[in-house]
Amino acid sequence: MSIIKEGRTSNIECLRCIAMLFIVLNHCILHIVTKRLSLDTEPIFFCLMNFVYQVVYNGVNLFVLISGYFLVKTTRNTTNWEKVTKLWLSVFFYSAIIYAFSIGIHRKPLNFQELIHVLMPIRYDSYWFITQYLGLYIMSPFLAKWARSMSKQEYKIMLVSFFIITSILQLQGLKGGFSLIWFLFIFMFAGYIQLWESESFTIKRWNTYAGIIFIFISALLFLISFPINGKTLNIVSYWGFYNGPLLFIASVSLFLFFKKIKESKLVVVVSKLSPYMFGVYLVHENPIVKEHLWSYLNGLFTEIRISNLFLIAIIILFSSAFIEYLRQLIFRTLKIDSLFYNAIKNTFSLITTILKKQFHKCLIH
Repeated sequence: MSIIKEGRTSNIECLRCIAMLFIVLNHCILHIVTKRLSLDTEPIFFCLMNFVYQVVYNGVNLFVLISGYFLVKTTRNTTNWEKVTKLWLSVFFYSAIIYAFSIGIHRKPLNFQELIHVLMPIRYDSYWFITQYLGLYIMSPFLAKWARSMSKQEYKIMLVSFFIITSILQLQGLKGGFSLIWFLFIFMFAGYIQLWESESFTIKRWNTYAGIIFIFISALLFLISFPINGKTLNIVSYWGFYNGPLLFIASVSLFLFFKKIKESKLVVVVSKLSPYMFGVYLVHENPIVKEHLWSYLNGLFTEIRISNLFLIAIIILFSSAFIEYLRQLIFRTLKIDSLFYNAIKNTFSLITTILKKQFHKCLIH
């Protein structure tokens, strides 16, 4: 978990870190800037933040694109339940530990309803992204098998149909891209890049064009969103949703840009942080942490500056990554993941054996 897996390139893993930084910066703007910003009082800063928001809003799409790109080729034909267990256990760990700390620090009595939410964070959608991502991971073997079985032409038709339904028409239930269906489409699109890239992206200097497209679309989204609300920062619209056609094209362009760039020492160094990015989300988006973190930061700064926001985002990213590093170290040392998985597997085996015996008894009688 703490090293980059074989077959994964440093530039893509570096992009994973940048995607998570985008997500954190997006949350900084959402929880700090939107509560204070006014076009009347700070028009220049308002415009700047609106543009930055367009850029960083690509974070979630990028994170899922990267996952799909690797999973479509490496996933087995059946769900890796050991990996699913590890993902779930990391979610449960942060949910339970942070709640326990909160109870201890504030000396408040246990609340049964809160406890149920803590014990089942995915069931109660405490982390919307994690809920959809876990669903995607469970589905990934079937999606990968489907992707590998299609011809290039069939794949194209499927993607175009999927894109029209999920992005152009944005049918009811897609929740602006906050849904599993949108994650499934991104997975399949990333799979197409992985399986057919050599034939589909042969243009010389493609990375340069991809970078230009990304900047152009971000600027276009800024211009489209600006008139929506003249007083406050409110860019979410048909074009600005995660499954908005322009935002998706921008995400793909940035992904292709990073895929084509040459690996440098800086890229390799940054990519070393990639195994801890999932934990960054779990730490800073925990409901309890979120409530106290943004309240504290809003009281800390009397004046908002772009440098402050980037500094806050970087501090949150690195501190959360360090916490995740410690968690992985503890889990690896104590072999918690394997012990927990084996306990679950043995429990299910025991239940299956008992049910089989009862079934045979019923047949005999």
